[in-house]
Amino acid sequence: MKKIKKFFMELILSFYIIFSLIIYSCGNEKNDSENLNTAAPVTITHPFKTSLSDYIVLNGTTVFLTKEIVRGTFQGFIENVYKNIGDPVVPGEDLFQIKTMESGAADSLSIYLGNRIFKGYKKLTAHSKGVLTE
Repeated sequence: MKKIKKFFMELILSFYIIFSLIIYSCGNEKNDSENLNTAAPVTITHPFKTSLSDYIVLNGTTVFLTKEIVRGTFQGFIENVYKNIGDPVVPGEDLFQIKTMESGAADSLSIYLGNRIFKGYKKLTAHSKGVLTE
């Protein structure tokens, strides 16, 4: 019986402590309102018209870079390189000469295409003006 009485006394004491902490924490609202008043001061102004005192004039030209990928219509090996990286190119200028994979296997390959003979070499040309970048 003494154990049960001691248990209830401890339960009532702990309830009293928790209830006291809850009541005490509800009374600290003044500290929160004081912290809100420490904001930076703000000054409100209206727009007005005036002349500029300092300005900079920048002369320039806008250039939009276009990129064109040079592609061959078949697989092969690069035999000759006519341009280096950084060289300017114009439309129709030769960039590379490619030897087809088939002609690499058979050196005596000759295919008739209309009135000319295709020997397994193809030149890749530039289609637009620019600079070779890679």
